[in-house]
Amino acid sequence: MAQLRIYLFGRLSMQCDGVPVAVSDSRKVQELFCHLLLHHDQAQAREVLATLLWGENPTAQARKLLRHALWQLQSWLNQVAPAHATLLRVEPEWVQCAPACNVWVDALLMQRAYGRAQRLSGDQLTPEDETVRIVVASATCLLLAGIAVAQVPEQQPGKPA
Repeated sequence: MAQLRIYLFGRLSMQCDGVPVAVSDSRKVQELFCHLLLHHDQAQAREVLATLLWGENPTAQARKLLRHALWQLQSWLNQVAPAHATLLRVEPEWVQCAPACNVWVDALLMQRAYGRAQRLSGDQLTPEDETVRIVVASATCLLLAGIAVAQVPEQQPGKPA
């Protein structure tokens, strides 16, 4: 299976087996994709996504815009990375982006490294761990440059987010 590399730091970009692939022209599709990637560990309720991305619209229109954006996202992924067609799980009530073993996301790698560094006490920190802490603190302004992704309200445990 081809390796898909997704870069969220700076402008959204992707590579499939080292070859750059075009990202979707739609800003909302990019926002949706980035949000799903960053929250891949929990299913996202369609209603929450519609409100998050199109909250200024009436509910029915927001849902319609979400359906269209999901269709665009799936079509785009099928075109640029057909081997990763299962990356996006779309169900009637929820959506989830489940990165497979051959999907690499820079922000998720940084998140794991930061989580590891946070669990260590001062005497356990290696220079690399301390570097991760510093880099994460300074890199947050670079994450998703030009993309407006709002905070998602907390969900009850066991329920799709």
